[in-house]
Amino acid sequence: QLVGGGADAVLPKVMSCIFQASSILVLRWLADIVFTKLCDLENWQKESEYQAAMISKKFCFGFVNSYFPIYFVGFMANHIRPFGVDVSCHEGRCLDYMTMMIAII
Repeated sequence: QLVGGGADAVLPKVMSCIFQASSILVLRWLADIVFTKLCDLENWQKESEYQAAMISKKFCFGFVNSYFPIYFVGFMANHIRPFGVDVSCHEGRCLDYMTMMIAII
């Protein structure tokens, strides 16, 4: 069963993972634009300082942007209700969803 409730609902999980991967790419693209503008406004004296600032911004944002969904599913999904929506895993087991998410992202 691809669509429906329970642990067998594969299609919605795959679609949400693909959507998450797409949003990570879009946010990374937007962040590159913003970080370039920010580094240009910071008026660095040397090109190496400019590059170091750009690398640190991209690395920190990229880490949070890429790994937050996995952290959220692994540690928070069963305990909070964002915007009043139940995002918990079936019977509190999120390993299948996390495995798909890691494979797709």
